[in-house]
Amino acid sequence: MSGASIISPTTIDTTLEQDAQPPGSITAADVRQANDSLSGLFTSQQAGNYTFALVDRGTQVESTSATAVTWTVPPTASIPFQPFTQISWRQHGAGQITFAPGAGVTILTSSSLTSRAQNSSGTLQLSQVTDVWNISGDLT
Repeated sequence: MSGASIISPTTIDTTLEQDAQPPGSITAADVRQANDSLSGLFTSQQAGNYTFALVDRGTQVESTSATAVTWTVPPTASIPFQPFTQISWRQHGAGQITFAPGAGVTILTSSSLTSRAQNSSGTLQLSQVTDVWNISGDLT
């Protein structure tokens, strides 16, 4: 994969030395950095309506549908997403994706909850507050 870099345990140890952390100690920032390095390496393709699942953490979920679909963001009571969970999304097919909040879920956006066009992409990120997600990207 061109442009992808994966943080290995050796890289984390080197980072610990550079940050003057004792060997064997890993901070939350180290874990986020390792998780971010894996984000987008794995892709899930969905052909229809979809509800996000725990396996979608740190992945890219692509819609291959030729018609409009609805993707639901479930409450953490049913899917135990951790704060700052990120899920990348992409409208690969011609059908727009509408993101729908599940029961008790809030999705914050500066535009709409619908992807703009084929090849639009973006990110969903769970905030520190339970069931409050931020969505960004190429939305209408």
